[in-house]
Amino acid sequence: MPLPAEATLWTQDEATALTEVGTFLRVSEDATQAMACARSPATVDGLWAVVDDIDAWVAFLPYVTESAVTTRSLRDGTATTEARFALTTKGLTTRYRLRHAREGGTDRVDFAIAPVGVSPLRAAAGAWTVTSWSATERVLCYAVDVDVHGWVPDRVAERAARTGPPRLVTLMTRRAEQRP
Repeated sequence: MPLPAEATLWTQDEATALTEVGTFLRVSEDATQAMACARSPATVDGLWAVVDDIDAWVAFLPYVTESAVTTRSLRDGTATTEARFALTTKGLTTRYRLRHAREGGTDRVDFAIAPVGVSPLRAAAGAWTVTSWSATERVLCYAVDVDVHGWVPDRVAERAARTGPPRLVTLMTRRAEQRP
């Protein structure tokens, strides 16, 4: 399945879904890769501001019970953000380290996620992209490739892949649309 490098190459069915519904989801057969995209009238800068405002994720993303930037740096034209976040599901909290990296002038932020302590996730990597859809709309895409421990039931991994990414891009675009 095409993932981050090809995140803006949509099939005809996916382009139709973006046109008619405003979102689409692509999930690999083994549910380890997913990509979700959503159309939005928010500006490119507004969408990037929400993706980059990790400190605020706790305020509007369900299950995120902690989110904080630990460092920001700019080196050789690449802006890097290091952060930590926690997810709480069914009373169980798992903690993660996040690294966002965006090369200057690109429409893409690459990310890597590593667990801190016990977690169903071994690691995850992917990308956020923002592209123009029309003169008045943009498309925010989130693509992720996850490595989960073998003790995670397939049905749980599949449900997470089918519900998490679409909900995430929808909430991110809504938040961007509410920004002044």
